Amino acid sequence: MFTKAANGLERQESDINMSISLSSEDMNNLSCRDTLLQLVCRGTVIIGQLKIFSNKVPPIFLFAEQAAMSDCRDVERTSKQHLWGWFGDSANSEVIKENGVTKDDMKFIPLLFDFSYLVSPEKHEQSRLDDNSGSISALDGEFSAMYKSILSNFYLLFENIYMHQYYLNSFITSLKEGFFIHSAVESILLEKGENGNGVLFCECIHLYGVMLLLLEDFFPGKTRERLLIAYLRHATFREKESNREKSLSNFEGICKLCRCVNATQISTTGKQSSEKHENETQLFARFPLPSDVIKSVIGAILSDDLYNRSTAFPNFDHRSTRLANQASMLYVILYFEPLTLSEEMGTMRQVVDKFFSDNWIISMYMGMVVDLSVEWASYEAAKTALENVVQLVHVKQLNSSNWNLIAECMIELRCHLATGTLTDLYVLDNSFKLLNCIRRCNVAIRWRLMHRCTTNDSFLRIIRPPSDKVLSPSAPPDATKAGEQKSTIITIILFSSQLEMKLKEVYGNLLATKAYKWKEYKSDAMGKMAELSDYYTGKQALTKVIRNEGLVSWFKDMGDEIGSLSYKEVYAAVTGRKIQHCIKALEDVEQFEVIDCNFHVKSFLCEVRDLLMQMVRIVGVKDEIVHTLKAMTDMSYGWEICKEYSNAIHARVQANPTTVTLLRGFFFKLETILDAPYRRMGLSCNFSKISLVKEYYQSNLLSVVTNILDIIPTSIFHILSQITAINSEMMRKLPSEIDVDSIKEFSQPDGRFELAKLTYRVSIFAEGLLDLDNVKIGDISLNPRHLLCDGLKGELYCLISEVLSQAVNFPLSQDVSDDVLVSIRKDVIKHFTALAKRVDRMQVALEYIQDFIGILGLKMWSDALSRIIHQSLNHEVKKYGERIEWSTKLKQDHDTSFSTDQATTNSVTFLGKIVNILLRLTDPQITIHSRECMGWFLDDGTEMCGKAMFSLLLKSIGVFGLSSLQHLISFRILFELKRFSKYYSGTVNQSAVLLEYIRDGLFPEWKTPEGAASFYARAVSNTERFALPVMTCLRRLGQLQLLRKMIREELWHSSQLESNISSVLLTFDKALLDGIKSAFHTSSHGSIPKENKPIIRDISQILSSNGVGDPLSTIFILSGPLEGLPELLLVFVVSNLSKLSFDTDFGSLVRLNKKFPIDGWPIVAGVSTLLKQFHPSYFKSLLAYFGQYIRSLLETNVTVEDGSKSKEPLISVEVVNMLIFVKQLGIISHIPTRTIHEYIPQYLFDIILC
Repeated sequence: MFTKAANGLERQESDINMSISLSSEDMNNLSCRDTLLQLVCRGTVIIGQLKIFSNKVPPIFLFAEQAAMSDCRDVERTSKQHLWGWFGDSANSEVIKENGVTKDDMKFIPLLFDFSYLVSPEKHEQSRLDDNSGSISALDGEFSAMYKSILSNFYLLFENIYMHQYYLNSFITSLKEGFFIHSAVESILLEKGENGNGVLFCECIHLYGVMLLLLEDFFPGKTRERLLIAYLRHATFREKESNREKSLSNFEGICKLCRCVNATQISTTGKQSSEKHENETQLFARFPLPSDVIKSVIGAILSDDLYNRSTAFPNFDHRSTRLANQASMLYVILYFEPLTLSEEMGTMRQVVDKFFSDNWIISMYMGMVVDLSVEWASYEAAKTALENVVQLVHVKQLNSSNWNLIAECMIELRCHLATGTLTDLYVLDNSFKLLNCIRRCNVAIRWRLMHRCTTNDSFLRIIRPPSDKVLSPSAPPDATKAGEQKSTIITIILFSSQLEMKLKEVYGNLLATKAYKWKEYKSDAMGKMAELSDYYTGKQALTKVIRNEGLVSWFKDMGDEIGSLSYKEVYAAVTGRKIQHCIKALEDVEQFEVIDCNFHVKSFLCEVRDLLMQMVRIVGVKDEIVHTLKAMTDMSYGWEICKEYSNAIHARVQANPTTVTLLRGFFFKLETILDAPYRRMGLSCNFSKISLVKEYYQSNLLSVVTNILDIIPTSIFHILSQITAINSEMMRKLPSEIDVDSIKEFSQPDGRFELAKLTYRVSIFAEGLLDLDNVKIGDISLNPRHLLCDGLKGELYCLISEVLSQAVNFPLSQDVSDDVLVSIRKDVIKHFTALAKRVDRMQVALEYIQDFIGILGLKMWSDALSRIIHQSLNHEVKKYGERIEWSTKLKQDHDTSFSTDQATTNSVTFLGKIVNILLRLTDPQITIHSRECMGWFLDDGTEMCGKAMFSLLLKSIGVFGLSSLQHLISFRILFELKRFSKYYSGTVNQSAVLLEYIRDGLFPEWKTPEGAASFYARAVSNTERFALPVMTCLRRLGQLQLLRKMIREELWHSSQLESNISSVLLTFDKALLDGIKSAFHTSSHGSIPKENKPIIRDISQILSSNGVGDPLSTIFILSGPLEGLPELLLVFVVSNLSKLSFDTDFGSLVRLNKKFPIDGWPIVAGVSTLLKQFHPSYFKSLLAYFGQYIRSLLETNVTVEDGSKSKEPLISVEVVNMLIFVKQLGIISHIPTRTIHEYIPQYLFDIILC
């Protein structure tokens, strides 16, 4: 039993069921820098794994801790009888519900032990040893099978953290003892820069501290203990002794690392309570780092700009942003020196003044936000130092300054982002202004986003007031006092990210074409100098300039000087000065009168100066600008914060579709979040699980991006509904011919203007989404067309589901009166007509906008409708215990993420409701079916259901829907046949003697039985208890088959009108059947080849969808022989012939009295369907019995009471009805007339039925 459960759990945990142990490369073989690189890479990967596994803790482990803290400590957990004592109160019931713990999981709680198990394991295992029944051992085995894999993964995770601190301490020891030649702590800390050894060393310690904080935050103390003990008891239980010792070699150290910090201070939520800060101090003290090293690191962080970010943020006002990474490291590293936090007032004052003078919310690591006013509340020195600068007045000033900065930045952004502004020349001329604008925007955005997360109520009311009034982005700063401007924050983020993206593209293009542009500008300048030199020779045609040797020589020398300028980097400084002199010389030469009075020459000189200035600027474009831009636009602090703004972006997109065009830049900005972990993980490639962590970060960020983009298809569908409304309410359809006088009336300018506006909005959405072609989230490239199509399919799916559900969502009265049935028919026609119109309008709207957004709208509609219908069909078929064999295409569509219950009410889908409606309208107990009139009618001739109804259904649910309706009816027929077979085998066979008596009395069939009238009367009387079940079965079978027949005919007519491929289908069907017959006869085992079965299934569905074939010829089951079935059917038909009469208007046998729950054609179709499931001999036997019965009636009718024969024999109604019944049975069953005439002479039909 538990093996099955374990397999289910393993499938759920397939994404984490793997070894996560990192490479154990010998650190002694690495250089100092390589060791640092390995440690940083290792730490980054471990933190990623901590995040991955934070949501993978089995709920039972978390619940066990909460239950243990709920006043149930005295319960004996190893006693199975007292197990439910853990969950006696309602509070624990809520805990169970919140954590998703099932009752099956709760039985494992007695098996979960904390570290008290290590003190006396025999005591804890005693109950298992004393269990003679083996129930506890079986429970142990089930637990092991379910959780062994996940426990191993958690143990390896904890071991990785333990080994990281071991390697880090070993490295520091080796460094202090001088084993790394030419390297010491002091010298390493002097190596600054992004990848300098000093930064790497500080990051190693920082990452170790982050691990400890996340370990305590993600996995509460007792939960860690229970995971380790469970691993000890189960994961290593069946291992060999040598393997067990090897896997547990670090167990003692891991236990020391993971031991609960403060077992008495655990809240009911599993988190630490007010003792959190004391617990963190204890946790960091378990495996401490050398105090002198920590102090050196703190000193280096305090005194230096380790990352050299001064080029990115040179302004003094931006110091906190420039040093943000160092501030995050310092916050964590200070936990290794708690005395500094508590007692060293001067040091903490220095820390706060440098790093936290204008900010108290920081990102500890990858967007994990920390409020220092809360985190340092328990540390006296840190708290006092922070309170000196973070005061209410100061916060108000900072908030106001930030809004002022945002307002200024918005003005600059709008100027820079004006259409056609950001050209290459504009960027080269205004590089400083553009970079400064981006710098200021990111500083403003960072402060605003971070400090909105403050947990201090007083500060929160200032920064994030309760009254959230959305104001215009251009509103004055003092307007923010009225409430938070979330839309303004979104606006500056979108605009600044757009400017950043365009600048990066421009600078990237300039760097790629730098050499080419230099040569081009240089060549143009030299050419213009040569032209001016030639101009003053006086030899050019159409010039009246006197030759000036001095100017000729001067311009020629200037051209040579420009030609001597070098592009190489080593000559850049000299080149710049030369160009400056050339520009000055060109300005001076204009002072000559001969040049000053010549506008054409002055224009040439101005152009040359511009070219020289472009040469200066193009040579000044270096890779450092791109790196500076990257440092300024870093948004790693927004990993968690950005998720909060998805709804705000959605609201902005809906209000202003042009916002979609800004999303590309925003996504490029979000991608910078991945730079921080990727940069460090890319330093070393020795760890096999780097890809797992990368996928985690990518998938999380991709989910944010897709969540933002979900609004686009939603908005498009909202517009689509508006287009549908306009087309249906405002727009008139154009006739084929229009009078000249009516042209103005049909022009409908107002409606067409509204359509044009809505179409333009749709095109903007599509353009913005399709503009995301080059966006990559890590290694994953966005496919905007797929995103658009998938989103539209999802919206279309929901819309169609809702429409179909509403169309059939009306009550059906159970009253059987004619008036009620007529009322139901009116409601059905009303709802189906409305559905057909709405479907048509939606298709027209989709067809209208499909070219504007580049999709196949009608194909999408067809796919969504067919998917809904097939899911509805599958849901309905499950009620009958059957399974649908899908075709190849439908198998692909069947596996979908859409819910199958969206179109259901009370577990009945719209398809099932339509079948119920049709069955209600065609009830054989009330209606009369007319094959000639192709419908069902009441006794007075009122049509209940006919060809018009099925044509309306075809317009409403399409060919897919009508074809699936036919399939559902087929499964219902199959269900009825199986039920009848079960009834016959269980009940009727108990009276096999009676049926055998009837068969013996009728044998031989060519002879009239003795005492025919009394014999048939006794047979009817003896089988009367079977009459109602048989009538019910035949009536249902016939009704369902006649519905299938009507659907098939409607599909056939539609196919003839729309495609007319019936001849092709019939030819292919015949060829396929001939091939199958040939293969069947030539096959040694006499079966259809396997390779032909998919083709047969597919062509069968195609034929059915096109209405080809006769549904009444379908064989539903392969049943064994039912002895006495022809005799039972004979008696049933004989017993009901007198209750029917032939109606010439309907061309059918109809009931003589309304009380008789029978109709002719359904009974005929029911008998035909039932006999089709058995050997053809059953049909022949029944025909023989019918012929025998007719002969016996004729012989009785021609004999008068005295034994003489009448000259004019009387033909009874039973004879007429029987002949009509046989004739109709032959027609509907496609029985050759010659076969019928073998048992009933043709002249009887000719004489009696004429």
